[in-house]
Amino acid sequence: MVLLLLSGALLFGETYSFSGDRSFTVMREGEEVTTIEGNVVIISESKEIYADSIAIKGMEDPDFSGAGEVRVLDLDRGLELKSREFSYSSASGVLRARGDVRMEDREKDLFIRCQILNVMEEKDQVAMEIGVRLFKDDIICRSQYALYIRGENLLELTGFPVVYKGEDQYRADRIRVNLDTDEITMTGRIEGSLLTSEKSETAPPAPGEEESGSGNE
Repeated sequence: MVLLLLSGALLFGETYSFSGDRSFTVMREGEEVTTIEGNVVIISESKEIYADSIAIKGMEDPDFSGAGEVRVLDLDRGLELKSREFSYSSASGVLRARGDVRMEDREKDLFIRCQILNVMEEKDQVAMEIGVRLFKDDIICRSQYALYIRGENLLELTGFPVVYKGEDQYRADRIRVNLDTDEITMTGRIEGSLLTSEKSETAPPAPGEEESGSGNE
């Protein structure tokens, strides 16, 4: 059965107001799913969600899923996320995004790009997969998998990780980056290259060698 939906609703836990060009509700086997399409906006005390279409499942601890030009603002954490698809469970506090994901942590001044991203609100952590790129100041990180521990401001990189800091480069099986101190910890097989300052044109003589002009002709 398809029913027209009003432009707003009160969902327990947080108040979610929403708007869009059109909406409908499907009832089946005791499950109610409301779909909103066209310029969808959902706003609560802690979030703003924008997408081309969004489905809402359940009225108490609702689940959201959407697609199109997705944009999610986490007002409590200062996060802005853009992707092609997303889902969010208000019960577990897990936000999942897929498809050219880009996230900015304005509070930590960190920018993230990847293909799959999970924000775990209770742990205050962000897990990333596939083509991960992270940018902060003069540090650039690349890997296939990464875990961002926001509370400790730490990055854990695996899957062919590479870290560039200025002109220096670090590779290892696993790399941890402390974003507060810029400390880089590597484990497993490691490689690296460091750019040092140019040597002086006039180097001191090696031990046991006479300085030029001091010996007998």
